[in-house]
Amino acid sequence: MEHIKRSELTIVRLAALWAAVCLLGVLCSVPARAAEPYFSVSTDRTFQPGQKATIHLYTRDVEALEFRLYHVNEPTVFFEKLGDVHGFGLRSMSPKEEIDERTWIERFHDWKRDALVRFRRFCRGQFSSRSRTEFREAQGREGKKSNVSPTALFAQIPVLNSRQLVARWQQEMPPKFYSQRQDVPIEHLETGVYVIEATDGKLRAYTVLIVSDLALVIKNAPGQVLAYATDRREGAPVPNTQVDLWGSKKQQVSGQTDNNGLALMTVSAERLEDIRIIGTHGKDVALIAPYYLSLSSNPAQDWTGYLYTDRPVYRPGHTVHFKGILRARNSDQFRAPAGEQVQIVVNDPNNKQVYQGNAAVTAFGGIHGDFTLATDVALGYYSINVRSKAGVQYSMNGSFYVEEYKKPEYEVKVTPDKPRVLEGEAISATIEAKYYFGEPAAGAQVKYVVHRATSWSYLFGDEEDMGPGGEGDFDGGGGGEESEYAGDQLSEQSGKLDANGRLHITVPTTVSDHKYDYRYRIEARITDESRREISGHNSVLATYGSFQVGVQADKYLYTEGETIHLSALAKDYDSNPVQTAYHLEMVQHEYRQGKYEETVTATADGQTGKDGSGKTDMQAKSGSYLRITARTPEGRVVQGQTWLWIVSPGHALWRENQQQLQIIADKKSYKPGDTAQLLVMTNVPQAYLLITTEGQSLKSKRVEKVTSPTAMISVPITGNDEPNMYVSVAFVHNDTLFTGSKNLKVPATEKKLNITIEPSQPQFKPGEAARYNITALDAAGKPVVGEFSLGVVDESIYAVRPDATGDIHDFFYGSVGNFVRVESSFS
Repeated sequence: MEHIKRSELTIVRLAALWAAVCLLGVLCSVPARAAEPYFSVSTDRTFQPGQKATIHLYTRDVEALEFRLYHVNEPTVFFEKLGDVHGFGLRSMSPKEEIDERTWIERFHDWKRDALVRFRRFCRGQFSSRSRTEFREAQGREGKKSNVSPTALFAQIPVLNSRQLVARWQQEMPPKFYSQRQDVPIEHLETGVYVIEATDGKLRAYTVLIVSDLALVIKNAPGQVLAYATDRREGAPVPNTQVDLWGSKKQQVSGQTDNNGLALMTVSAERLEDIRIIGTHGKDVALIAPYYLSLSSNPAQDWTGYLYTDRPVYRPGHTVHFKGILRARNSDQFRAPAGEQVQIVVNDPNNKQVYQGNAAVTAFGGIHGDFTLATDVALGYYSINVRSKAGVQYSMNGSFYVEEYKKPEYEVKVTPDKPRVLEGEAISATIEAKYYFGEPAAGAQVKYVVHRATSWSYLFGDEEDMGPGGEGDFDGGGGGEESEYAGDQLSEQSGKLDANGRLHITVPTTVSDHKYDYRYRIEARITDESRREISGHNSVLATYGSFQVGVQADKYLYTEGETIHLSALAKDYDSNPVQTAYHLEMVQHEYRQGKYEETVTATADGQTGKDGSGKTDMQAKSGSYLRITARTPEGRVVQGQTWLWIVSPGHALWRENQQQLQIIADKKSYKPGDTAQLLVMTNVPQAYLLITTEGQSLKSKRVEKVTSPTAMISVPITGNDEPNMYVSVAFVHNDTLFTGSKNLKVPATEKKLNITIEPSQPQFKPGEAARYNITALDAAGKPVVGEFSLGVVDESIYAVRPDATGDIHDFFYGSVGNFVRVESSFS
């Protein structure tokens, strides 16, 4: 253990004295304005009966305080009538400045204060965090003598209510150069709600202290609040708990928990302020005061629409053809809002309206129209918005561009031989250019430029959200808009296309000194006969090793000596598991004397299994992050890391009353009719699990008792769960809330249409009428009746501006987020 030496204290005091002489000596005749005394009290959690409670105290230039503890006889009435729950008893840290312009003496005094602050920071930088902590403790132990008479001083502030006064005591404050938090212990409190008052004889501050065996957890979805009342120690459900939801200074809804400790309440208000949810069971009280609740949904937000135009870019004077496919969401299903009247508005880059029209939604949910652009319209981005006839704007919009463009003569592509290489291995690629009518651009001069950028990936992300080749997939190979950061330019070379319009190139790669992965971007540029440059590009991922490793802790905040449960993972770049030995290091990262220094404080070793995962425990020691390393078959050491916050015993900044659960699904995806089997790692011998299925709403709820550190739960899958749903688990154990959520993919494959377009002949002559046969089949191969749109566009238009509309199936049935939030009474 590092201890601060008496000689170090002497050095600091001499340095401070020297600074004071240098900075203030010439100003001894200038009266300095004293800082205004300040103090505040607060609590950031609740406590159990018999548990030592603490309040947080901040002071500045305060000699002594008297604390008064009051018992609240009617907690529900107290919280109902309380003003701002979050700001109760607080006042501003800095006094309000009443003088518009400060005098030169005051400005000079401010300069002195800033200089002292800078010097103090310099002195602080010469010592480690541990040394500074022990110096403050030594400073506090010295204390200072008070020349006040507590009886006379504190009597100036009368007691709030003598009948509810439980205890009062005085406490002298140690000298402080600046405000710093200290904890004030309060022991032997019985169940109830208390108010703590602190006063220095002139000012007073308050905070609320709750002592209760009751815990309250809520799940909030749009228009829904699910309350779960449990015992704080064992987590058992508490039936018959009264739950009241207050907002905007009145009671909005109330309920009582059933035998499972659950109460589901519907909230019809559109907006609430100063929200508080109060749970009461006998003498026990639990309070949740969220800053925000998701309330009744706006009908306009339940509409969505896929809007598109016949091409992505137009010239002034061209005719714009647009179409929209609209849907209204009813619970978790879509419906066509047939017969609804909507308004279509198009705005130019200056937000000036260039078109407005009305349309009735067809039986298939469609709208369409067209308009002609003026010849003098502004160039740039145009937006299409759909509104109701009442003027309410739905969340439906599309876009197109207007440019003074000239169509390119040919297309340029870059095609790598493979999407990924090992650093040090050369990249092989082919540059190809051909005219849009099919002939190769033989003999054309080409210039190609290579850029390199660092590539980052998060190993613990959902592998199904990545492409088949991970981060190294081709980016398309064509031209058009820049879709990624190119990075630093490495080289620029020239060549000539062969008779087939191709050029084969080789790009060297280097091994990273920092063990980073890099993306190499190759862009080919060819100048056509009109002296215009046409380009195409693609990228290849160059990896430092043949696989990657990562480490994850079960939480982020630890106290020194606490056990850290670590999960290691090793996968290749195709997401296949890798068996390997790994090494763990806890690293202290500190800024000392103008540079960062690393110190390894603890190490451990482990091995991943056939699934690529491994488990290791370490004892928390001083450190900033954990580093994992492993050796690859090619002899390179790959690494990953995760950041942690480790504090000394007794000096934790806050207590973490929430931990993350690990939930493992038995399959990567499901279909309606399946039953998902989920393994929940509770890591406690017994728990009462609140299991909910969630998404855009709270779909289902149940409480299940489990009696082992791992539990298997079953969740039936229905059509309402498409395209994905979230299974969330929450439970309370030993004064801690455990939560976890797993995203289950339920692809809406039966909602996908198979559409084929067949021309009446393979080639048409200019001016000849073209005929196309369009066939639409559902997922079962049966014919489908519906609307369609057919666009015939010159292919070269997409080299000017690529189509950014996106896949229509993914638009309506792509993965959705979880709209359900969780709050608890622990904070």
